[in-house]
Amino acid sequence: MLLAWAATPSVSLVACTSAALMLGLARRREDVAWVPAFVTLACIVAFQAWLVTRGTFAWDEREVLGSAYDSLARSLRHGSAEVLPEAIQWEAWRIGERTFMYFGPFPALLRVLPDLLAPSLYGLWSRASGFLALILCLGAIVAIARRQLAENEQLATRGRTVLFFATLASVGLGSSLVLVGSLANLYHEAILWGLCAALWGVFFALGVLRDDERAWRSLTLLSAAAGVAFLSRVTFGLPLYALVSGLALRLLVLQVRRERQPVLTAAGRVALALLPAFAAGLFHLWYNHARFGSPFEFAPFAAYEAAAAKPKGVDSVFHWSRVPSGVLAYFRISLENLSLRAPFLTFARPAVFRPELYRDLTTWLISPLLVSPWLVVGLIGGWVLPGRPGERRLRALCALPFVLQCLLILTYYWLAYRFTTEFLPLAVWFLAAYLRSAGTGSGAARLLSPRVFAIVAAFSVLATVTSLFHFQSQWWAYPDAYRQQVSRTFEVLDAWLGLGSLAVVRDE
Repeated sequence: MLLAWAATPSVSLVACTSAALMLGLARRREDVAWVPAFVTLACIVAFQAWLVTRGTFAWDEREVLGSAYDSLARSLRHGSAEVLPEAIQWEAWRIGERTFMYFGPFPALLRVLPDLLAPSLYGLWSRASGFLALILCLGAIVAIARRQLAENEQLATRGRTVLFFATLASVGLGSSLVLVGSLANLYHEAILWGLCAALWGVFFALGVLRDDERAWRSLTLLSAAAGVAFLSRVTFGLPLYALVSGLALRLLVLQVRRERQPVLTAAGRVALALLPAFAAGLFHLWYNHARFGSPFEFAPFAAYEAAAAKPKGVDSVFHWSRVPSGVLAYFRISLENLSLRAPFLTFARPAVFRPELYRDLTTWLISPLLVSPWLVVGLIGGWVLPGRPGERRLRALCALPFVLQCLLILTYYWLAYRFTTEFLPLAVWFLAAYLRSAGTGSGAARLLSPRVFAIVAAFSVLATVTSLFHFQSQWWAYPDAYRQQVSRTFEVLDAWLGLGSLAVVRDE
């Protein structure tokens, strides 16, 4: 925070403003220690600003393929979905003489007005866009934690405070959100906005399940979140569309049976609530048609410039036969992830059962079970801790779309650590249930106490941040000079800790 203020006061101002807005969403200030929460959130935002700018706090530098969304934004203003070949480069999809991108259009829609007002900043919006999405992700986590903890009647104030800060630490600093938010390239920006919409979708879905007078407003906002997620990244959007459809049907039945409202009246309210999701779906169908000639064609790989690199074992990009290999690749913990040199926790090449099913296995992975063990505590706690009658069954039904999202990623022909963000909506869904039920139960349930979760959260932060810097020293998307700088820092730490000399070249 002090570094941000010294380097650029504007970053510190943004951090403080963001923290104040996140904490100001709730009506009651007494449900959280406001000053410590404000300082914590401001520091997290400032740290993320430091990460995404690689310590410079400069926002006018180009990222990898950073002009692609800007090019699409200018095309969308004229009713086209084309992208300049030089903007999309190796990720180009060609139909005849025209060039397109397979990424969702939402980040481009956000650029339409800024590009009109400041066309000289063409290609320079990536960092600001990714950083804004990350701040909104944190805002969703704050909103979820405050609402769920406020409804927890078993915990004392101290327990709720511990869980609130542990939740901020877990998701804000101890998850793949940190890595994705540390680099605002084309790949990460789409994921950040999809994840942002998914996390807010979780918050609004919980609002619908509260079944109070604001349920209709929550359903409408869930519908909007589904639309944004769908336009950002389809794999984040589909679960929310399933969730909003199911909750809309449930609310319709309740209104007719319990409130004795006419079917047409209740159906009309449901239709209005679903309008944002319907409009976003129509726009994406137009976007597909404008790109590939069919509303229902999302990714014709015959048009992909790198189609020759497709996997040879299975033609389909998504296939169930990859599930076992996907589970092994993403969740395996091996000695390759441990090092006697800084940063001690390292990424490694993926191991799979059937290499022929994948396009490339030169990517870097580390198991979320190793660097983000809070996921396990949240999932188990949200599942096993008791709640109100029928609550667990409803919770499980609502979690099914997120489970299918995770399975879909495990069937994909490409492995990358950034895809583990697809597991976060499911984890946060059960984490929300854990926050509401923590403090109940006895025996083994005591292992899910706020103190245990706080310890696990602290380890998650340490493991995630240290392994992040190893990833930065290895992945090609970071500039060569920056990767070398990070590697030299490791060498200095090794020498300071007596683990090696500056002359020793680190193993790849």
